[in-house]
Amino acid sequence: VLQELDAIKCDRKNIRPDESDGIKFRACNALKFIEKSFNSLDIPVIGQSINEVQQANQTISYFKPITNDEKILLYCIYLNYKSNQFFENQCNLNNVILLSNDRHIRLSASLN
Repeated sequence: VLQELDAIKCDRKNIRPDESDGIKFRACNALKFIEKSFNSLDIPVIGQSINEVQQANQTISYFKPITNDEKILLYCIYLNYKSNQFFENQCNLNNVILLSNDRHIRLSASLN
């Protein structure tokens, strides 16, 4: 997600000139919200480390992600798999919820 937001904030080739500032502004605000959430005890947001990428790929070996959306989906599946364990001593994951405006990733998540 962070990579996609950073790309949106920096990439202008697929954005109409009248939209670029608004999209950049929203991407920057999203990054600020995520940073604030990581530092807050009130908003349970979890990030994925490189080690967890490898663990997810090994644990859910039947699913080989190619796109960024598939990588996000793999991590959600992995978190769901780990849902009865404590995750990095921060919170107990009883429910994994994927929030997205992207119709394709929502449909993919509902199938998995």
